[in-house]
Amino acid sequence: MRALCLLGLLLGARVAAAHPQQTSLGEAHWRGDRLELAIRVATHDLVDALARHGEDALGPQADAALGRYVVAALDVETPTGRAPVRYLGHEGDPEGTWLYAEVALPTLRAATLRHGLLAELGPAVVHTLTLYDGPRRWSLTFTAATPVLPLLQSPTGNAPAEPPPRP
Repeated sequence: MRALCLLGLLLGARVAAAHPQQTSLGEAHWRGDRLELAIRVATHDLVDALARHGEDALGPQADAALGRYVVAALDVETPTGRAPVRYLGHEGDPEGTWLYAEVALPTLRAATLRHGLLAELGPAVVHTLTLYDGPRRWSLTFTAATPVLPLLQSPTGNAPAEPPPRP
């Protein structure tokens, strides 16, 4: 199975230049004191992005390389400063890789997220992240033109909003 995954990663890396848009789809769950992130990216795009940073996605240090990449690509800012992203791990197959991280974050109010995964692959990057706060959910769409967004947005998506009271 491992050989099949490695073969898929190698073949997938060759296809990376064949498609003009890179995407990710993710979830972020706010747990009251932290934001838990799970983001799925195409494995061949991830291999290509790491290679552009001189990192080996297939070697024995792949998890450490992924950790450095995730921590550098995701950034949360709050009114009191930067909230460090902690890489938790990954799982994947030749088609897609899930990246897991968390951020200590006592409130979503006035916090912003910079989503820079795959940015080095070109301007046609689109990330959709669905945020969950208990039963409430909303989605953010990050692009090369809008890599930083407030975690809370008004219904028009233009300005930060106050969260409604929890039931």
